[in-house]
Amino acid sequence: MNLRRQTTHIAHHSTRAPRLALLAAAALLGLSGCEYLGIGKTTPPTKTGGGGGTAPSIIKKLTTPEPPARLMELSLTPAVKLGDCHITLKPAAGQVPPMLYISSYADPQSESFPSVYIRAVAPSGQLRELVDKSLPAKIYIAYSATGLVWETPEGQPGQVMIKAADDTHAVGTIADSTFVNLATGQKVNASGRFDGKAE
Repeated sequence: MNLRRQTTHIAHHSTRAPRLALLAAAALLGLSGCEYLGIGKTTPPTKTGGGGGTAPSIIKKLTTPEPPARLMELSLTPAVKLGDCHITLKPAAGQVPPMLYISSYADPQSESFPSVYIRAVAPSGQLRELVDKSLPAKIYIAYSATGLVWETPEGQPGQVMIKAADDTHAVGTIADSTFVNLATGQKVNASGRFDGKAE
């Protein structure tokens, strides 16, 4: 299951999360910052599950342009520990603000599970200028192509912060955020970190 989402009538369609390729292009013009993040939208439930916990501590500042560790971790139960991370910051285009995308896969065709997809409105189109800024973000976590999905609920975005960045690499944190189980409505808190390639 991909984490891309249709921007209209989601609750009457598939139980699968939308693909990354659909989310990036979906009806951004004229929307408020909350609407860019998908806050106020609904998604049909999939399966049940549990979660919660505390994320591991991080992060060393980037001091040299070393290769990214390419990881994403979230303290749900079961814990999400992924060996890939892709970071894209799209510049403003017309009325569309800069958008930050962080995901565990390069494109929908290469998505494996569990998977994570994050999008946030950014105050700048330069990655370095986002360092130490807390960005409200919509976060999706899928445990399988047809199974359990967690997301940040309506009106309660997650908080993502870039802690260090250069032209090819960024590391950051996901602050303690609320996630809702789309099948049961159960809510848990989780936090995490990422270290990825800037693309």
